[in-house]
Amino acid sequence: MSSSSSTVAIAAAAHTTLSNALTSPDASTVHDPAGLVFPESVVISRPEEFAAKRAAMVAAGADKLQVIADFDRTISAFRCSSGELCHASHQLLESCVGFDHADFAPKMDAINAKYFALEVDPYLTAEARAGYMLEWWHQAHELLLQQSIRKQAIDDAVARARASGRLELRRGATELLHQLSNLQVPCLIFSAGLRETIAATLRAEQLAELPGHALIGNDMKFDDTGLLVAFGDDTITSSNKNYSHVHSMEPAFHAAAVARRNVILLGDNLGDADMAQGMEDIQCILRIGLLHDHVQERMEQFKAAFDVVLLNDAPMDFVRELVEAIAAGGKAPAATLSSKQ
Repeated sequence: MSSSSSTVAIAAAAHTTLSNALTSPDASTVHDPAGLVFPESVVISRPEEFAAKRAAMVAAGADKLQVIADFDRTISAFRCSSGELCHASHQLLESCVGFDHADFAPKMDAINAKYFALEVDPYLTAEARAGYMLEWWHQAHELLLQQSIRKQAIDDAVARARASGRLELRRGATELLHQLSNLQVPCLIFSAGLRETIAATLRAEQLAELPGHALIGNDMKFDDTGLLVAFGDDTITSSNKNYSHVHSMEPAFHAAAVARRNVILLGDNLGDADMAQGMEDIQCILRIGLLHDHVQERMEQFKAAFDVVLLNDAPMDFVRELVEAIAAGGKAPAATLSSKQ
């Protein structure tokens, strides 16, 4: 592994190799029993169940809706328009000026190799795996603390990545975030990556101050000179990324969203399907998974975990049209959702 790829496993909760060609499912899997027609990049896992959930959300309207979305390669793109893989939040941090890559890379590679094997070990209990994931994140963060990172360097790294075609948002993501804010639908961006690098990206995209939005990630603490000196005590990993963090880390969002019992959940990792775990009194939740790599091998797992699977680095059109239908409260005509890809 290169030093750049070594951090992908942390930031994206241990994706497998990122170079497989994508393949689309059979077209018979992309039609809804209610008559809605979807593009081939949209796979409806259980059509009847999806139709019932969608109808319930539309009937309830936007006042009962909240959205929880992963960031790395969910709100951000999987592959940038340059053709390069989009930098995840840990990769952005690693690209800061001042890293001693000759020292850092082999140590991080060794940490990743050890704990990735444990993350995918089918014989581990969930409790044991969660403990190992905390060890992984803590050891990685300790190694990052040795790199003398300054806060300004993060903004500089984001600017360089955007200029070089290594960082951009998924098509339609900006429009989706504005749409949710305009509809006063609370949106939580929830990441096991690094909060500050994600916040710097949102600032660069002029999305950091949208009303009703909140961001949770692994906190970074800087001293008075701007030097990174610690990470937050509440560590979010691929195994504990659930709603319990919201109560303590974003109480204002929790207060604004607590009465909203319908949830749209967006993520590109199987663990993201559990982001709403611990939320009280959910009435309806639609899980939308974005599957980018090893499509054939992972499709059945994604279909089991998510109600909808979006392929081929799909834009946010499907989600935006779903939100639009919910906001219309059933008054809009039942047109197709066949977004142009």
